[in-house]
Amino acid sequence: MSADTEREEAALLGALLLEPAMLADVVRILDKEAFSDATNAAIFAELVAMFDAGEAIDIFTVARRPNVLSAFKGDKAQARVHIVDLTQQVASGKDVTAHAMIIAQEAVRRRIARFAANLTAYVADSSRDVGHIIGYACNQIDAITQSAVTGGNMISLGDAIRQEMANVEERSRNFKAGTPSGIATGLNALDNITGGWQRGQLIVLGGRPAMGKTAILQHFVLAAARQGTPVCWFSLEMSASELAGRIMAGQSGVSKGRIKVGDLTSDDWKRLEVSAGNTSTLPILINDAANLTMRDIRSQVIPLSKQGRCGMVVIDYLQLLQPSGRNTSREQEVAGISRAAKLLAKELSVPVVLLAQLSRQVEARADKTPILSDLRESGAIEQDADMVLFVDRPEMRGEHFVADGIPAENAGRLIVAKHRNGQTGIILFRHNGAMTRVEDYPEF
Repeated sequence: MSADTEREEAALLGALLLEPAMLADVVRILDKEAFSDATNAAIFAELVAMFDAGEAIDIFTVARRPNVLSAFKGDKAQARVHIVDLTQQVASGKDVTAHAMIIAQEAVRRRIARFAANLTAYVADSSRDVGHIIGYACNQIDAITQSAVTGGNMISLGDAIRQEMANVEERSRNFKAGTPSGIATGLNALDNITGGWQRGQLIVLGGRPAMGKTAILQHFVLAAARQGTPVCWFSLEMSASELAGRIMAGQSGVSKGRIKVGDLTSDDWKRLEVSAGNTSTLPILINDAANLTMRDIRSQVIPLSKQGRCGMVVIDYLQLLQPSGRNTSREQEVAGISRAAKLLAKELSVPVVLLAQLSRQVEARADKTPILSDLRESGAIEQDADMVLFVDRPEMRGEHFVADGIPAENAGRLIVAKHRNGQTGIILFRHNGAMTRVEDYPEF
């Protein structure tokens, strides 16, 4: 610790002892980890604890606190002398915020220095994967950046209203032009309900196996990319090659079965070449790595977002994601993943579409229409999501109708079960399983 840093910390603590009310401003800037001296950190932590508890703060009370005495190995006289001496380091508390800002800056400098030393060691270790090193570097830089933010998140109501008025004007222009206010879903009926995917939204798309979740997701991805929105697609279940095959089938009209075995006519080849040319230039990036965590995903999409290469994130699917830390139960792990996905959407101001499996309890009911409680393993998914949609294809259960009087064959329904800022409802879609393609159901 430099002499200048020691003087700044002493001056700050002295000022807070003289004018404890200034703690309300300081706690927005500092925590005890910002102090380079352990004794100063212990005194600051105790001041904050007393302030939070509404207790009166004075020199002698602070000197008798157990946590402070512990820093002086129980020596009451030494503690009292030290704390009295702190008040001699500053004339008044008027410069307390300035002292706090200086200490915060020095704390960030120390963190950067530690990070640089650790990164050098990481790079020198040839056993470490380069991707892991980059992920570590991104996470550490983001953490340091967050620690350097001091109270800058507050916004006046007036500014918020002006921003929202601008948003309303944009939505009004889009409405008159017949386009969704957000990113197009590719299904007009769904756009009419949702206005398209909105920035900062977490959209959960749930369904039982074989209901067509990935086909629907593929449709969403292509619609967004064609609108010019770059999509980052994390596929934990299918390889990039499998996804490409499904997309080629859907866009060319050649069945995925024939593509898989290579049973193709010259006309099939022509259609495949046309569809490949039309889709290969779309702004879609695919990561098909297994055992991904939300931390891994975040470390990849943040730099891409800064480069303008990530305007939407899709993840297939939640239950295959690994927890970033250790939790006591699967419910807590899933809750952590769900919360991280919502924070990512908010942080990058992009929609995040998260696929999720539904529990088997939906199959045990007489009415097998999915409901919110069918989301597997955690109610936190429902809580964090801005929108929850369920994919349901009654045809897969041997039922004859998808809605009143409408045949279930090659059809399905998307149930908007939750919509935080809009309406809920049901839309129908046509489904072509051989070509993994969906489209609006025009008769509905």
